[in-house]
Amino acid sequence: MMSNVQVDFDQFNEYVDLVKKLDYYLLSEMKEELEGYQAFRMDDIKDGIAYHRIENRAKDGFVKLCSANNAIILRFGSNTDNNYKGLVKQHVVDKHFNLLNKRTEKHLNKFANEAFIYFETLENLINIDDWEFVKQLIKEAYTDKFLDKE
Repeated sequence: MMSNVQVDFDQFNEYVDLVKKLDYYLLSEMKEELEGYQAFRMDDIKDGIAYHRIENRAKDGFVKLCSANNAIILRFGSNTDNNYKGLVKQHVVDKHFNLLNKRTEKHLNKFANEAFIYFETLENLINIDDWEFVKQLIKEAYTDKFLDKE
């Protein structure tokens, strides 16, 4: 099931191939790995491509491939006052890839439900375990956003 929303992949500059691979994974391959999974590209998204479980949704996606930040932004649940799952996951990501956190304290607190994985980190992933790690985080974001509420 391909989403009918057209995307300008050129906005991702040197990361075009990586973003196309992630887009294909999100729209096609992940269905085989997670029962009940479906995703659609969201319309009218600024600075990238965002994905939602329901077609024609304008907000509250679970993942965004962001051209402004050159990152995958994973959303773990809603951005509420007591949801710090993104901060926890950001720490897990940074530790896994041995990175220093790039996000400011203000940004971390404002978007405490989000975790970023930068394209430059993913660009050189040759280790299958690292890809599995990223795929698992995407699945967790999806599950956390949609399936845990049912």
